[in-house]
Amino acid sequence: MDEIKLYENNGVLTSVDGDNYTVKIPGGGNVTLVRSRKDEKGNDLGDGDFGVIPYTARPSLFKQGADKIRIAYGFFERHTPVTELCVCDHQNGFIRYVDKCELVKLNPQTGQEYVFASYVASANNMEGRNGKAAGTMGVDNNCVKIAEKRSMVSAVISVANLSGLFTMDIEDSTLDKAFTGVKADVLNDKIGAQHIKKLWAEAAKAGRSKSDVAELCTEIGYSSTKEITKKDFGNVLDLITGKISIGEYEAAKAEGGNEQAEEVKAE
Repeated sequence: MDEIKLYENNGVLTSVDGDNYTVKIPGGGNVTLVRSRKDEKGNDLGDGDFGVIPYTARPSLFKQGADKIRIAYGFFERHTPVTELCVCDHQNGFIRYVDKCELVKLNPQTGQEYVFASYVASANNMEGRNGKAAGTMGVDNNCVKIAEKRSMVSAVISVANLSGLFTMDIEDSTLDKAFTGVKADVLNDKIGAQHIKKLWAEAAKAGRSKSDVAELCTEIGYSSTKEITKKDFGNVLDLITGKISIGEYEAAKAEGGNEQAEEVKAE
């Protein structure tokens, strides 16, 4: 009878080597997980196989480390979207991608597949690290990649019985920092033609003339509508349409402006 190696889960088989972990693979072999380097403040940089993310009690296993364990076990990963839970609502600015990762081994003699573990995880565009401020259309792929990473890492933690070492709240500080930079860049970009078109249309509905708009823009520090930033667009629009006063505008801007750059679709 054709058989495939099954693994009996007898607990965490690890040893500590300084800051690193060595994970023993059933059937033979070891995997060394290297801890992330630290910056001058002692914070993990997220460039190793695992590290401690701020506000978590235990280290997080990063994708790089999970891949090492998965390959050592001889698993391949299969990702399937959980379509009934996925949401792609561009009109209301919300995207959620839900992914199921299965860790699978193939019997080369029979071609039969064996699923050793599966895990479901999600990501959505309202998470700051997924590019919340970039709107919705530009972050679909980010949500897919992060959901797939979370489900795969969680499945590896489960099959290797590493939940006592690593938190299931999977994060990646390097990726987080990268998206933080993207968010800041997008918010500070100048508004585009569609934003300006919307601004003039809403100003006209509110009975504002072009000279009125120009005067208000000058009063709040913009030489023209083209200089308005995406971060400030919502506040400026509220000011021009009379929803807020100059004082309320200044207070809102002092607090950091809108949390999200408004996405304007072409009509």
